[in-house]
Parts: sequence; C-alpha cells; structure tokens
Amino acid sequence: MERGQRRAPQQPYRGQPQRPAQRPPQRRPVQSGRPSRPGPYKRRRRRSKKPIILGAVLLVILLIVIISVSVHNAREDARLTAQIKANADAVTPFSDQIDAASESVSQNMQNGFPLVVYDANGVRITLTGYKRDAIVGDELNYLFENNSSVPVMFGVGDAYVDGWQITTLGGDTLPAGTKTNGTIYISKVNLEESNISRVTNLMLKECSIWNDETFDLIENFDITLNLG
Repeated sequence: MERGQRRAPQQPYRGQPQRPAQRPPQRRPVQSGRPSRPGPYKRRRRRSKKPIILGAVLLVILLIVIISVSVHNAREDARLTAQIKANADAVTPFSDQIDAASESVSQNMQNGFPLVVYDANGVRITLTGYKRDAIVGDELNYLFENNSSVPVMFGVGDAYVDGWQITTLGGDTLPAGTKTNGTIYISKVNLEESNISRVTNLMLKECSIWNDETFDLIENFDITLNLG
C-alpha cells in the first residue's frame, strides 16, 4: 500500500456478526462537586402523634379509676363508722347490765329465792335467783358450800323445760371448808329450737354430789322449780 492511501475497511468474515459501533462516553460537567442533574426530592417523614394521644388517654383513665376507688373507700368508711356508732348506741352499758341482773335476782328472791335444795353430808346448795334471756340463755344462780372434810364436786344431769329436754352447763368443785357462787346455764339455742320463749317449769334430773378424791358418789337428787 502506498503512502497516503487510506486502508480499505476490512470486510468481516462470512458468518461473523458485525459489532455495532460504540459511541465514545460523554463526560458530564461537574459543578462544585455536585451532579449537574439533581436527584429525586426526598420528603422528610413526620413523627406520628398516635403514641402520645394513646398515652394521654390511658393516663386519664387511670386518674378516673383512682378517683372512683378513693370515693368508694370514703363512702365505705363513712358507712362503717355510722354502723359502729349505731351498734355502740344499741349496746347496753355494762353497769346497766349489772343493775338489771341485781334487779332480776332481787325479784326472784321475792318469788321464792333463796331456796335450799340440798343440805346433807356437810354440803349445802342454795338457789339464789333465776335470770331470763341472758347471753347464752337463762341462768340459775346458786351458792355452793362445802363444810365437809373432803373435796366435793357438784354436777347437773339432764334438764327438762316444759317437757322438752334442754342442754345445761354448770357445776363446781370445792376443797374442804370453802364455798362459791355458781351458775347453771340453760341453752338459749335449745330453747329457741323447742319454740320456748319463756321457761315456766324447770326440772333438773340427777344432780350429783361426788367425792373429788375417790370419785365416789355421795348422793343424787332432783330439783323442780315452778318459775311462773
């Protein structure tokens, strides 16, 4: 090939694909370190106010519950205070109970008390009064004297009120040469179960006197009272 002549373009081999002509890359102008074409605009995300609102609602509910409980407790305290005051006003003072008991004993003594129901073997039992409607039931008071030389025990057996068998509680044990005041209790529960509102006829069966050292039976006896 002579100098100055242009080389003819080579023809591709038969069957070889032709490559497309590549354009040279174009350089984008840069201005102060920033791209010439600005990127997409990003919006700032706003914080949600839902947690704040929810917390405020819960706080209001909690305050309402606290106030409701406080008001309820205050009303309950006031109610209990009023009830205690009413009960205190309804309770009979102890001094009045003593006076009522003394009046009951005095009245019973006028109706046949004191009444000696046993006097033998150095032992004397004297009924001193009958009190109705006590805390646990009616009460039969007695004086128990042991003038013997041995310790003695006094006990009560079955009791019958207007034909009904009623539970009783009472009895004492005394050393030789001593005495004491005692009470025989007639069950209020049994009286109510038997629909007895007032005791009129009382029978104490198998009242017993025992030697407390040898447990030998000294004597059995019955007590029958018409209380009207």
